[in-house]
Amino acid sequence: MNFYQQQIIKIRDEIYPHDDLINKVVQAKQFIDAHFANNICLKDISKEAFYSKFHFIRIFKLCYGRTPYQYLTSVRIEKAPAGEAG
Repeated sequence: MNFYQQQIIKIRDEIYPHDDLINKVVQAKQFIDAHFANNICLKDISKEAFYSKFHFIRIFKLCYGRTPYQYLTSVRIEKAPAGEAG
């Protein structure tokens, strides 16, 4: 179990006892992981979780410690090919 999964479980148990809420955020994170190379925006990601953009940002940050955009940026940096610097 990785750090993020542990954090989700902790938050779920302490704050959000509803599994559906957490599952939607995880689903949106998986959407980011699968579509990071595409031109996706917050509207696309929040739609995946069925939340308004603002509510989604709050919940995602609570679960993952950063905003969806910050997470998307980190995934893109992590997945960037090595040696492509200009």
